[in-house]
Amino acid sequence: MQVTKEISSGLKRTIGAMTRLRTPKFARIARELMIEDARWHSRPLSMWRIDLWKSWRDRHSMARPPVLAVPHKNWRHHIATLNVNGLAKKRLDVIDLLGKEQISICALQETLVSSRAFPVQIPGYISYTQHWGDGFRGQTLLIKSNLSSYEVGREAQLYIHIKVSGLPRMTQPVHVIAVYLPSGGAYRRQRTELLGKLLALNRRILDATPGAPVIFLGDWNMDKNELDQKLQTPTTGLRIYKPVGSALTRFPVRGFSRDIDHMVVSAGTYGIFRRPE
Repeated sequence: MQVTKEISSGLKRTIGAMTRLRTPKFARIARELMIEDARWHSRPLSMWRIDLWKSWRDRHSMARPPVLAVPHKNWRHHIATLNVNGLAKKRLDVIDLLGKEQISICALQETLVSSRAFPVQIPGYISYTQHWGDGFRGQTLLIKSNLSSYEVGREAQLYIHIKVSGLPRMTQPVHVIAVYLPSGGAYRRQRTELLGKLLALNRRILDATPGAPVIFLGDWNMDKNELDQKLQTPTTGLRIYKPVGSALTRFPVRGFSRDIDHMVVSAGTYGIFRRPE
């Protein structure tokens, strides 16, 4: 960010005052960036840097090393599910997470992206979206663009069903279903009815292709114990894919933390993938 000399002093004082409410590291970096001899400091202050405005003839810039993508052969094809509670302000964080964790399939819940908003576009990914509407906060399923994928079907305000080919160690396409069940005690019966539709979908997939790998992932708004009982594992073959660490995914300001976001997989998938971390 470049500013004119007339407003630069006031801007520096304002930012200086604000840093007292920030972390010590933030304050130290901000002070270094305000030093006259360190205008083009290599360490960033978020995504901004402060400098006095100059004519382009007088500007001195430093070349930055390019950001190198992870080579395709080293990509580890992780799978993730996230409740973002508004994608617009967290888009850059999501992009950073996808690259850092090498995520190839990611279900996003509560995107809060309406049909009138700019479409969900993440570089390097194909987006399958259900928009934010009455009683539904929106969802998106991201698939890495170097994988072959297409939409099999969807049900409004419940799931998006995508078939994905090209994942390592998989000899057949994987059925990936992004799930979002309504939250709140008033919707307990509705969640049970919608879960029945998901179980019916799983049955149709396995009837058509016995042993097919199926992954349901997203926000179930059910604790593990409750979902375990309703999955009817002996009959359906579906089970919750247990994480290595903590399964807690919701941390309210008041009350207890809960595990309400899950990956549910078929017998054809269990044991092929590593457990989520």
